[in-house]
Amino acid sequence: MNAMNDIPVQRWIHTIFTGTFQCDIPLAINLCVQLGRCFHYELGSAILLHFQTLLKDQNDCFDDLLSSFDEISDQSQTASFVATMLDRLKLSQLEKKETVDHLTCQKLLELDGKLVAPDCWLLLEIAKLLLSNDVAAAKNHLQKALSLFPPYSFYLKSQGLVSSLLADRKVFFQREVKLAVLGSTTTRLMIPVLKAAGLTKNIRLFIYEGTFGNYIQEILADDSGLYRFQPDVLLLLLESHDFPLVPALGQDHSQDYALKIRSLWKLVLSRLSCHIIQTGLDYPHIHSWGSLEDTLENGRRRQIDSVNRQLSESLPEGVSFLHVAPLAATANYSWSSPRDWHMFKQYPAPEALPLFADAVLAQTAAVFGMNKKVLILDLDNTCWGGVVGEDGLEGIQLGNSSSAFGESCLELQKYAKELKERGILLAVCSKNNESDALQVFEQHDEMILRKDDFVAFKANWNDKVSNIRSIAAELNLGLDSLVFLDDNPAERNFVRRELPEVTVPEFGNSHEKMLETLKRGMYFETVCLTHEDRERHQSYQLRNRCLQSRERITDLKAFLEKLQMKCGHGFVDDASLSRVHQLVNKTNQFNLTTRRYTRHQIQAMAKKPDWWCRWFRLTDCYQDYGITGVLFVHKQDRDWFVDTWLMSCRVIGRQLEQFMFKILLQDAKKEGCQRIHGEYIPSAKNSQVESFYPQLGFSRNGHANSFVVSTENASVPKVPVQEKRMVELRLP
Repeated sequence: MNAMNDIPVQRWIHTIFTGTFQCDIPLAINLCVQLGRCFHYELGSAILLHFQTLLKDQNDCFDDLLSSFDEISDQSQTASFVATMLDRLKLSQLEKKETVDHLTCQKLLELDGKLVAPDCWLLLEIAKLLLSNDVAAAKNHLQKALSLFPPYSFYLKSQGLVSSLLADRKVFFQREVKLAVLGSTTTRLMIPVLKAAGLTKNIRLFIYEGTFGNYIQEILADDSGLYRFQPDVLLLLLESHDFPLVPALGQDHSQDYALKIRSLWKLVLSRLSCHIIQTGLDYPHIHSWGSLEDTLENGRRRQIDSVNRQLSESLPEGVSFLHVAPLAATANYSWSSPRDWHMFKQYPAPEALPLFADAVLAQTAAVFGMNKKVLILDLDNTCWGGVVGEDGLEGIQLGNSSSAFGESCLELQKYAKELKERGILLAVCSKNNESDALQVFEQHDEMILRKDDFVAFKANWNDKVSNIRSIAAELNLGLDSLVFLDDNPAERNFVRRELPEVTVPEFGNSHEKMLETLKRGMYFETVCLTHEDRERHQSYQLRNRCLQSRERITDLKAFLEKLQMKCGHGFVDDASLSRVHQLVNKTNQFNLTTRRYTRHQIQAMAKKPDWWCRWFRLTDCYQDYGITGVLFVHKQDRDWFVDTWLMSCRVIGRQLEQFMFKILLQDAKKEGCQRIHGEYIPSAKNSQVESFYPQLGFSRNGHANSFVVSTENASVPKVPVQEKRMVELRLP
């Protein structure tokens, strides 16, 4: 076979495909595979050119083709081959006007069960092929492609597919959001990138784009397109050219400028029930004063820092700040382009738009409670270098003195620890002997994370998909709340395939890129920090202790009484607004209607005399759970209509819902209400409350999901929850 190296490539190709083998496609394929090895894949393009011709009308040879290329181990060559086959399939689809089913496309990514390393361009082509007969699968493949953080050119290529998916009302999105974009720069190139970024977050975006540079006029004029659009979120994009920068010895206008922008916020919030994302200012391109711009009192960069500080401090409810300087610092390309700015006032630069759009959508998702809640970590070669079961405690790499690998593991642990401190739950999912894994947490001096930092710990030899499902069940959270970090590409692909709801960052084989990719994903973005966030880890730890106690008691009534539960309640006010808003926008399981509201919408309802808006706060002998229940009721004469009824998953099973009904019924009777109406709106996650109203004694009211109960005949069973009197303050 080595002698073939002296024979021209094209002669062998011509001999195979025009000679005696032309009727035996599988044999021809196998010969080409062997030739490909000898010539280091230089034959690839020539071979595939013949394949495209010969197999055009012989799709039954498709499996033979894939099985033959299974023997090729070079991933980049395989990806190139798959890309060519996708082009052939697409051509065949157009010529024959046939659809390509999901199974055929999946075969392109599977060679004898081994998934090719994820590639955004391959996934995009598969998504385009699937669009004609399986829009859900097309959306899933496009989301996978977008999760790989593709370049700006990808968004141009995928623009048509994104538009088709967003326009198809049969395609499921977790949330629909109206986003208004106003700014002092050109925003036209940004719009399709924002829509694609929204698709990644499972958000169907409807976007209003203000006219160039007219953001002040749009906000001031009460009949402008902004107010007619009635956005849920307003992105206010500013650039340093908008700020009257002066030379370093000139006057500092930062305070006046910040006050002007804040006055615009106030006007918007008085007219709209929306959330404002305010971007900070980036440093200007001109640095004529050099380092003096940082050291002189009125240096340009110091003025920019002053503006950003004044805009980001003491933010009012309904406003969040997006600091672009850290984004620009992490970008592997020019954040802004003087050429693009001078030609058509483009900012950020097109190459920076994907990162910027992801940051905007991360905050948007956080506003509506769609940020991730749990980080699941593998252990070996993730939290430390090496395999503890083989290398032993002393042999693993961890710490500043061990190796670059060990140092990067330490950085990852620091990052995870800080996530935990602001309310993100941590869990372990590792193929390991539990005793070996625990030994590292208990005895290794360099460990930052300890066993108590995790709310779930799965170190065993079960497959990771089963363990992740178990973790989600234990925490009573949806799979779409989880992020799974693992060094092993095979494990990542396995979880991606079996649990598409779980977010699995992709970083190739480079451990150094693991933390970088986790940060780049911005999965855990928040726009505010509540007391419940700070106490969330401890709350789940105590919840686990409580569940362990429950397992030892066979009498549920006795168990609930032993908990010594007390519940405070009150009207929604300024102090409770942030937590109530958080619950309204992230609670899915015990949520009768899954209606989502902005802070200002909730605040407006709480102020109205025809609304009854209450929060409920549960404590027991283990802990204070904070505000865990919310009830919004619209009062219409002698009929009260329940608009929102929800509880945190942490207190499901405590009969708190019956206590909430007791308080509702008491107040309804006091105000002369004769009937309470309830509604159940099914969602993908709230099936457990489908029979909730009938269990409380409500009757169906002419519609399958509409219920009513007479206040005169309604009764509440005795519940093991005592009322805890709280100071009640109505919003002024």
